[in-house]
Parts: sequence; structure tokens; C-alpha cells
Amino acid sequence: GWVETLVQNSSGPFQSPTCLAFNPKQDTLYISNMSYGSDIKTSFNILYVTREGGFMDVKGLCKFEKAETQGLAVHPQTGEIFFCNKSGGYIYRFNGPDYEDYEPLFQINRADKIDTRMVFNPEGTALFVVVGNRHCIYKVPYNALTHTFGEPELFAGGWDESGYVNGSGVTARFDNPRQPAFDQDGNMFVPEYGRHTIRKITPTGEVSLYAGLPGQAGFTDGLPEKARFNKPECVTVYLDNSLYVADRDNHLIRRVTVE
Repeated sequence: GWVETLVQNSSGPFQSPTCLAFNPKQDTLYISNMSYGSDIKTSFNILYVTREGGFMDVKGLCKFEKAETQGLAVHPQTGEIFFCNKSGGYIYRFNGPDYEDYEPLFQINRADKIDTRMVFNPEGTALFVVVGNRHCIYKVPYNALTHTFGEPELFAGGWDESGYVNGSGVTARFDNPRQPAFDQDGNMFVPEYGRHTIRKITPTGEVSLYAGLPGQAGFTDGLPEKARFNKPECVTVYLDNSLYVADRDNHLIRRVTVE
């Protein structure tokens, strides 16, 4: 293996990159840019790099001043790009080709000032919106033929009810969940920033502990139930179903495999 730096945070229009998502062909990588504060240097909230350019050819895609975009999702079949606006609480679709060609679609629970992360299921039939500072996950049906969303429905956890409870759907409790990912079987893996764990949610909504020990931050490798994390931020699933974890406060990338 080999690790190399492609683009630095201080390069070009970058201010605060927060999320990555490939297009269906895997030749373009989109990057959300959470720009805010008095020292804003750019109004781009979505940038992109290409495989052809060695993933170093940073270009602006969407301009939305002070959008505070934390979540970004690309439809796995159509390639449509969706993003969030923290201050207003809306989910948007970027239509292009101009920088400001985007449209507001819906809010989650009619709320603003929410921390959102997003991902489509592998089939592209639903967008899952993780609302970290409200401790829950919403499911939003999507019709790729008509390019329309249904009504957002609470899928797991309870709005503004933090805690740690395993169980079915809305009976489960989370503490600041972050960027999730799906495996090939449709299971969702959710890093739990507030409890230092990785949770697993089946397609039917059953929530269980996958790795880590609730409420115990640390750094320990080993069996999943003995491993320790420190504020995990995001996960991704490789083709062999191994899970890669951005372990934020340990400043590490971890790999979890379950036989």
C-alpha cells in the first residue's frame, strides 16, 4: 500500500472539506466544502476532482455562500447530486450546468440548524439522512424515473432523544451519529461520535452494536467487541465487506473485519 497527499486544505478553493462521494462511474470525486465564518475564502460548497486529473485538478461545481454543507450524496444510478444546507435545514439537488443551478427539495422535520450526513441505499430507492445533533436517521423514498422524493420518515432513533439503546427502528437510541455507509447486503453501518461505537442497522431497521464499547473512548485493536474508538466520524465499506473507519480523535484510519 501507499499513502500520498493529493490536495491540501489550503489549496485552491478549499476551506473546510467535510464529505466525499464518487459518481457512478467512479471517475469523478465530489467534495462538500463547509465554508463559514469571517475568514471565508470561497463561496463554493461543492468541488470536484477527476481520475483523469489524478484527483488533483480541483474545480468548483456549486456556489452557495455560507451554506455550511456537511452532507453530500450521489445517486448510484442517475448520478444526481444532492447536498444539505445546515442553517436552513434543506436538502437540495444540484442541476447544473451553472454554479448556482440548484433547487431546495425538503426539510427534515421542518427544522433548521441541523447537522446532516446523507447516503443512498445501493438500489437508489431511498436516501438516508443522518441528523447528528438530533440523534436520529430519516429514510426518504426516491423514484429515479420521476426524479422525485417521497415524505421523509423517521427510520431509526428518536428526534432529540440521545442515548444508547439497541432494538427496532424508532425504539433505538443514538448519540450524535455521523456519516454512514452500506454493505452489499443493504446493511447500514453508522459511526456513533458521541458513544465511540459503530452501530449496524439491517434493511428492516434492526439496530445492534457492531464494534466498540458504548461510552468508552480509547484506542484498542482486537475483536470488535473489545476494540475502542474515539469519536468516530465516518465509515466506508470495501468490496470484501471490511469496514474502514475515520477514527477522528485518535487521528487514525481503522479497519474492521468480522468473520
